[in-house]
Amino acid sequence: MKVNFQLLHDSDDFDAIIFDALKSALESLYIEKSDDEIKLLYENKYNLSLLNSKWIAGFEVEANDISLDDHEAFLENYVNKMKEDGHVFALIKFHDEIRFKTYLNYYREIAKVEMHLREILSCIFYYEYSDDFYSLLEEYEINFPKDTPPQEGLQERLENQFFYLTFSNYFTLDRPKEIRHVKDMNAILESSDSYEGFRDRICNRGIKNEKHRDFLAAIKQDLQTIESVRNAVAHNRTISPKNLGHYETARDHLIERFKVFWDDTSVEK
Repeated sequence: MKVNFQLLHDSDDFDAIIFDALKSALESLYIEKSDDEIKLLYENKYNLSLLNSKWIAGFEVEANDISLDDHEAFLENYVNKMKEDGHVFALIKFHDEIRFKTYLNYYREIAKVEMHLREILSCIFYYEYSDDFYSLLEEYEINFPKDTPPQEGLQERLENQFFYLTFSNYFTLDRPKEIRHVKDMNAILESSDSYEGFRDRICNRGIKNEKHRDFLAAIKQDLQTIESVRNAVAHNRTISPKNLGHYETARDHLIERFKVFWDDTSVEK
């Protein structure tokens, strides 16, 4: 178990700050080690002077004797002890191997949920826009990334436009964008074969199937909850216990909604 920290301090002996905090954290878990053994558990990487008579130090702590169950308690005790020191002004935690492994599990869960969602969205939008399998979202307010490939690239990669949506785009698929400009109206007019077709494309836009609309509306809140954890995982930010609980509930809701969608689809057949 390795954790990297950065410490802002004004101590002449920042090594002692790290040592004392580490010793205190081990003792809080009733783990006894000699001073020489404790010194082997951390490595000072740098200690750079700043312009305001302070220093910024980087160091790595390794505590393989700490069980997974005690990992958070160990870090909490360690951090609290360091913060008590009058020479410490800021402490930042960067790489944390245990968190990294935990976040990898969340990433796998979220990636699996997103791939299931893309499959269902493909069914819904192919059902509505079956004339063009690679331009499904023209009626929606979507800003695709610059590296989104053209149709030929999507075909080669075995992908569609849903692979290039940001997570927040999923929230807006239950309603088409508003027609605000004359150029949008003209584009619809030019691509319509008749007045009836033009009117239909103006008045009956978006997903029309009631079950599909209900599904898109129902998943929005759960997807927003998932997104907050997804962003924390992607940027290695701390997930609060409250948000984690909401995430697990939202994940289970979505998995159940996916099952109901496919069950209803099978019944329709």
